[in-house]
Amino acid sequence: MKKFCVGIICLMLISVLMCLASTYTVTRNGIEYTVDTDSMTISDGTNTYQYIISGEGSEINITYPDGSTYWWKVSPGGGWGGWSDDYDPEKYVDGDVLISVLEEKTAKQPSSDKNFLLIFILIIIGLWNVISPYSSWYLSRGWHYKDAEPSEASLAFTRIGGVIVIIIAVIILFV
Repeated sequence: MKKFCVGIICLMLISVLMCLASTYTVTRNGIEYTVDTDSMTISDGTNTYQYIISGEGSEINITYPDGSTYWWKVSPGGGWGGWSDDYDPEKYVDGDVLISVLEEKTAKQPSSDKNFLLIFILIIIGLWNVISPYSSWYLSRGWHYKDAEPSEASLAFTRIGGVIVIIIAVIILFV
């Protein structure tokens, strides 16, 4: 039973790590762009462009390799943009294309208000049930009885419940 629980935990950790991938690719006009959300860069294979999203996603600033910039502000009815004096759309990829590359991921995964405190608490409770099922059992049921010990089945179900709670928290976080 312990090997089964360890296997489930390893499988969950691998799936969580896969979900936390910080890079994704988008193809536009036959060119594959790689977006790295950790370093906030977009690469077309030849050049790397730095981007900054500010104002809760309402403004995107792109800095080109030569230092020129392109910006776009989002408003409820659309948006407007501009560029620095040294911006040359013929030299590098057009700013509108880079904006659409960034919007690809957000269009597929609309942002929502998530209760991160609830998710954090669920993960902590789930980990506690998986790592220390005896203390979890004792706190929930054991203190009711004098000199009581949990059965192996009770401890196994506590661990399984912990795994289920962690899975639910991860689903809430990424959906």
